[in-house]
Amino acid sequence: MKYRALIAVIIIFVFVVVGGIITSTRIGSKANLPSLNALIQTQPLMPDMDLPVLGTLPKIEGIAAWINTGGINQDDLKNKVVLVDFMTYSCINCIRTFPTLNRWYDKYHRSGLVMIGIHTPEFDFEKKQDSVQRAVNDYGIKFPVGLDNDYKTWNNFQNRFWPATYLFDRTGALRYTHFGEGNYEVTEAAIQELLDTDEEITNSSSPDFKKIASPETYFGWKRADRYAGNIDIDANDRALYEFPTYLPKNNWALQGGWTVFKEYALADGPSRLQFRFDAPKVYFVLAPETAKQTKVNVRLDGQWVPKQYAGADVSVESTTDRSYVTIEYPQLYELLANIEGEHTIELEFLEPNSKVYSITFGAGEKPTTSEQPAAPTEVKPQ
Repeated sequence: MKYRALIAVIIIFVFVVVGGIITSTRIGSKANLPSLNALIQTQPLMPDMDLPVLGTLPKIEGIAAWINTGGINQDDLKNKVVLVDFMTYSCINCIRTFPTLNRWYDKYHRSGLVMIGIHTPEFDFEKKQDSVQRAVNDYGIKFPVGLDNDYKTWNNFQNRFWPATYLFDRTGALRYTHFGEGNYEVTEAAIQELLDTDEEITNSSSPDFKKIASPETYFGWKRADRYAGNIDIDANDRALYEFPTYLPKNNWALQGGWTVFKEYALADGPSRLQFRFDAPKVYFVLAPETAKQTKVNVRLDGQWVPKQYAGADVSVESTTDRSYVTIEYPQLYELLANIEGEHTIELEFLEPNSKVYSITFGAGEKPTTSEQPAAPTEVKPQ
């Protein structure tokens, strides 16, 4: 009873103090689990503290295909400690969790932990099995991954975050949740408690979120926040756009021929896109309209990107200093790294038929043992 009373007091306190953090993310459907489900991520649970019961295991169903397994049904989860992780492969927040999830799988699956990745797509292109399979291979994901293309399992959980972790005990009771990156030490301690095992906690890290002063931003008309162009967006119709004289921080604009669809902006080259940002790393979700590879020029403050600031997916020609990214598959591309301060990134599309979905940001990593978790991505299903 004492623990229950203490938890109730903590819940009320956290709701008042940090509730705004949770509700300030993009609007999504409400979770079906108790309010503690949305707040427990902020609690510094200790390994020797009894985990509360938060709900029961919803059905995992409607899976279009399985990767790394022939399939999983509800009977396979009986009398098992189960970790369910909601992911989508173009989400940088999800991508940064994959190494830690893999380490937990290697460390605990022989002790009885069943790990399941539920891949619920944010964008339509993430519904394709071959694309998800390529991502699973690229990121070395070892545990089973189910393609929840119709949001059936997502809705059963009434989840609204990427990434999201749900941990269930052997009776099927939900005992712990976490949304977003970080808090790895507490999550692993919860795994150990339910498995009744005692091992050294994995040393994991996450970006230094205090250095990221720019928000994830989408370029489709449905979520086209912070657009600062001189011409209003003309949904679904081709239009000619112009850059403004001044682009404020965390705003973006278009120039040239573009068609802005619900999920993405389609370049009808020659076209340009600019974004004013403040973060050490810059990522774009890009896709080719056809199977043809496309080279897109990348500029930093109007100049070619110096090699020391080029992201992993940017090439810099030795003879001309031209910096560009080659769009081959629909995925996340790292375009800038090691940047400090406020700058403008520009993408120049010389050829038509490239899709630009979103921009997101990162920073250098540091241990997250005592770090407050980062806010997760929260988006209403398409």
